[in-house]
Amino acid sequence: MKRIFVVLMLLLAMLACGKNTEQDKKNSLKKDGANLVVKSKIIAKNELKKQEGKTSVKENVKTKDTNKLKKKDNLQKADFNSDVFAAPSKKFSNFVGKWHIDKDANNLVFAVDGRKWKQGLMAKGIAQKAKAMYGKKYAKFLDNLQAYKYFPLTIYKNIKEFKNGEITVKFKAISGRIDQGAGIAFNIKENGDYLVIRANPLEENIVLFKMEKGHRSSVQWIKNIPHKSHKWYTLRVIIKDNHVLGFLNDKKCIDYKHKSVIKGKIGLWSKADSYVFFDDFTVKSE
Repeated sequence: MKRIFVVLMLLLAMLACGKNTEQDKKNSLKKDGANLVVKSKIIAKNELKKQEGKTSVKENVKTKDTNKLKKKDNLQKADFNSDVFAAPSKKFSNFVGKWHIDKDANNLVFAVDGRKWKQGLMAKGIAQKAKAMYGKKYAKFLDNLQAYKYFPLTIYKNIKEFKNGEITVKFKAISGRIDQGAGIAFNIKENGDYLVIRANPLEENIVLFKMEKGHRSSVQWIKNIPHKSHKWYTLRVIIKDNHVLGFLNDKKCIDYKHKSVIKGKIGLWSKADSYVFFDDFTVKSE
């Protein structure tokens, strides 16, 4: 009997151990499952953070690129190396006089060519050009421009309206018996009125002219500003609201406050039989 009792006790103990082992296995599996869930959540969170980090970096890069583009948009520079010799410039629309791409040694430049000048020489296709710029109001622009046909004018295409900032151009007067005018035109209005600051090696002066209602008048006339033909100079105009400053090679010559805020198209200007080279036309907008 004792032996039978011992055997029964051993069997019961073994069954109890089996149950405990099975329960342990179940508990272990539950723990492993829970750990896997926790680990998965941690991995998912880490991946999300990485992705957010990448997105943030991309967004920062995009922001920097956008800022760079904005800065580039604020600064426009037109040289003429991509233009075709003897053809009009792709960057300007000619209205009065003869303007074309020329050569200074091996460098392509933009030239106003008055060597065969005749008073009243308007550019080809002027009506279509005016219509492209001013739409239905082009006729008024042309009517007033006819009064200024003594003064070659070409308008920069890439800026619809220039308000505050800086316009710079290099120029080199080649010839001209009547004149050798090199000017920056600005505040060009739909009715054909505009302002211009010009240099002239023949007279060695810098002048701010007002072209208004078909008449030209001098606003400021600065004498004794030495500059010669066949040499390169830099003409610069700075505009802030109604305030205009004009420089020749960084020497301030013009300081003028206009009656109203200055805003309009911009371009290059000359006079009569002037034959002048222009290069590095640069516009910096605020």
